[in-house]
This record gives sequence, structure tokens and C-alpha cells, in this order.
Amino acid sequence: MFKGIGVLVFDIQDIGTRFYIYIGTMKNSMEAAAKYGIEFIVLNRPNPINGIQVECPVLDSN
Repeated sequence: MFKGIGVLVFDIQDIGTRFYIYIGTMKNSMEAAAKYGIEFIVLNRPNPINGIQVECPVLDSN
């Protein structure tokens, strides 16, 4: 299934609730990528409720 894949991109936008299984899906995807030596990239976007406030740690550009 992963033959020929160089990068696996995880881009499922958070909807602001805790009961969705996105973290579990990401965990399983990361494990599969590690098992087959595939680079894993997570795309992180703000919560769409208002799109202005970010309520999580933000990556420091330094």
C-alpha cells in the first residue's frame, strides 16, 4: 500500500471538539510512515470557529 510513497501529509483540520478521532488517526499514520521509512508532515491550521484566535502552542520561527 505504501510502495512508491515518499511523503505522507496529514491535513485534517481540527473542528474544535475533543470527541473526534483525528489524533488517533494521526498516531496510526505516523506509525505506518515510520515503519516504512516515509517522511510524515503535519499541516496545522487555526481552529475555524473564528479563525483569528489560536488556542494552542505556536511554532517559534527561530
